[in-house]
Amino acid sequence: MLLRDAGANVFLPACPGAGKTHQVVGRFLDRTGKQGRKGIALISFSNSAIDEATSRCGKNPNVLKSPNFAGTFDAFLHRFITTPYLASVGIQPRYFDQWGDLGETEIRLRGRENSKLGFPLEWFDFEPDGSSTLDTERPRAGMRVAHQQFASDKSYRLCFQATQRWKGLTSAGLVSCSAARTIARGLMSDPDSRGRIGQRLSSRFAEIIVDEMQDSGPDELDVLRLAKEAGVPLVLVADMDQSIYEFRNAVPDEVLEFTKSLTSLPGLMENRRSRPEICAVNSSLRYGRSKETSLRESVGVPLVVITEDDPEAVRGLFLDLLEEHSIEIGNAVVLAHRLVDAQRIAGSAVALSTTTDRVATLAIAIHEASGPLVDPRTKHRAISRIESALLQFAGIKGDESVASLLDEAGISQRWFARLVASTRTLLADEVGNGRVEFTNRLKEALSSASWPKSHPKQRISIRTPTERSWVAVPAAEVRSDVIRAATVHSVKGQEFAAVLLSIPERLRRDSSNLTALDHWEKDLASEARRVLYVAASRSSDLLALSVAISAKEQVVRILKDANIEHVEVSPPNS
Repeated sequence: MLLRDAGANVFLPACPGAGKTHQVVGRFLDRTGKQGRKGIALISFSNSAIDEATSRCGKNPNVLKSPNFAGTFDAFLHRFITTPYLASVGIQPRYFDQWGDLGETEIRLRGRENSKLGFPLEWFDFEPDGSSTLDTERPRAGMRVAHQQFASDKSYRLCFQATQRWKGLTSAGLVSCSAARTIARGLMSDPDSRGRIGQRLSSRFAEIIVDEMQDSGPDELDVLRLAKEAGVPLVLVADMDQSIYEFRNAVPDEVLEFTKSLTSLPGLMENRRSRPEICAVNSSLRYGRSKETSLRESVGVPLVVITEDDPEAVRGLFLDLLEEHSIEIGNAVVLAHRLVDAQRIAGSAVALSTTTDRVATLAIAIHEASGPLVDPRTKHRAISRIESALLQFAGIKGDESVASLLDEAGISQRWFARLVASTRTLLADEVGNGRVEFTNRLKEALSSASWPKSHPKQRISIRTPTERSWVAVPAAEVRSDVIRAATVHSVKGQEFAAVLLSIPERLRRDSSNLTALDHWEKDLASEARRVLYVAASRSSDLLALSVAISAKEQVVRILKDANIEHVEVSPPNS
């Protein structure tokens, strides 16, 4: 096994489907138990990746015990950097993902007018000393201008309060992942504490193995630099063409530069997942000279290019392809950079509606949150709309967060969460029974709830939507031709028998006015191009591109220049 038999301080490039996890776990199992009192650390960037790796250690559960470590980078940072420091100053930390998990953590200025808008702590960037800067680009688009205008002459006051809140929470041991990173950053910038951290790591670990290294940001790189300085050997595994998280501070160029300080092993470029026709597309999308080789046999299924702007027609053609190649609909997925683009084709999109009717809006949100193929992001947004609708029915309005509105109304967040869940469950089957039945059931649900004395029952009348308003509400029954829809980022690390990648008419342009297709055609390295690569490489047996008519000429030109076999498909009479 290549990685198991390699020396120390090595870098292994690996393409999708090349058995990377097998190599990583093989190295981990081989090294554990052979280092005396020292252990081996196995680190990745997501719980799912760690779960997959540790599940392969099932026959050797002891390797997951101390002094070894297997977990995410955040867990590693908490355990070996921030917790020892906080404990030394008398603080027992409790970690959580984000500040919002604590409930009310918004910053508000005093005064009747000032208190209308809240600024969550996630919108502030903190330094290790607690000083903060407000990022006014973080509010969602609909509220961004209002927050920017409000903060234009109040930024200092907002940041002062954010700093006091941040210091108060961390001093009490309440530490979000971002706060832990900020604390760690401060510790690693101080020569004395940096030396102590390095000594701690070198006395604990004989080696640190990092999977998915391409997702590293400045904080992760600094931890690894520190470990290397302290003499801890590193084993890094990555596919730089799968670095698609620059919006989360990933720094692929810096990662690549850091790997040059290690011995580079021959890349694992033999793909066991995808058929040769798909690997040809993957290789074209990769930047540089590394190309994938498929270890599977060709079955003569080339890349399919579907040229059509009508989502219904595209779905019909893709369903025909699935039937032709005997692929179950459950093993297929429609991918796009924007979820709504994938949903329109997959048949799971909720019709965009201009209805202002509260009941119809609630019905749409309940339907969207209850779908069997709904992705976590869509479900979260739909539940947020359910919360807003129920607050409106209770006569509770405002621009503040749900937590703030509930607090002002004297309503427990836990009680309200139960109301939202029970209402959603009760009404999910009523969406398809018509506007009258749905409205009656909604009234029953709200009137039977044990509202606090400050807000008995609903505070506004609930009227049955007009037929015109109800048209926007989708049918409740599940269509048999609905395909799973997802963003490319959400399926990284997964695989499907068939993938339909949507390339819409309007693609994002960079500062040079170039799109992902331009980067592909001109062989330029970019995250937009890597997103296309990650999408294509999820497929094992069938890959299709849904190309807007306006982009057809360029896509076909790119494929012909790369000698990629493909067939073009369009609806009859198009």
